[in-house]
Amino acid sequence: MFIDIDGPSAVGKTTLMNRLVATGVGLGLPEVLEHTQPRIKNPQNQNEFLLKQLWFFEKMIGRYGRPKSEVTFIDIGYLDCLLHTRYYSSFRKNGWNIMEPFVEIILEKYADARISDSIIFLEANEYTLRKRKEGDLGTSRTNHDENIELYVKKKKFYHHLARKYPGYVYIIDAEQSMDDVYEHSLERIQHVRSLIAIPYANASNATRLTLEQILQSLLQFKD
Repeated sequence: MFIDIDGPSAVGKTTLMNRLVATGVGLGLPEVLEHTQPRIKNPQNQNEFLLKQLWFFEKMIGRYGRPKSEVTFIDIGYLDCLLHTRYYSSFRKNGWNIMEPFVEIILEKYADARISDSIIFLEANEYTLRKRKEGDLGTSRTNHDENIELYVKKKKFYHHLARKYPGYVYIIDAEQSMDDVYEHSLERIQHVRSLIAIPYANASNATRLTLEQILQSLLQFKD
């Protein structure tokens, strides 16, 4: 099964994933980084922004292949890309409304694609995130302030989805210690295992949410 670990920059996603991997809970797949993109790092118009987001989504959705472990953790999953696509233009106030063509293209190409079995969403207040960023000198975090402002919008949808599909999205308060975050994550993993209740090698037969259901929820969401 695949479990996404989502949340804002500096909240502790990679730290949590690395600890879960180090303690033998599962395997981990790293974040899709912008600097690996061969083109359009800084889009100058609506079409370039659309191409950039499609590239990100393709890379992200490609990680949900046949699992090589009972549990595979993904550092920032597909949903973050969908939310960034929806909110970035309104945040920038540049008029680049690409959601309609973006959704049309990804449903045409990836309607049957597998998505995560569950999402662990780590949240913390803005003050904590800024302090953690200041204290983490070993990690480069580009556009950190911008990401925090976008996080405020994204967080509302994660909470909405957690209420609508409580078996799918699990919110963890990352203000607490990493030990506590880790223990809550283990509880979540056991819960997801009980929902699937089949060997991971046959996970394709499990009943799970589809990309189309998530997109419908996003498009209907009033924030």
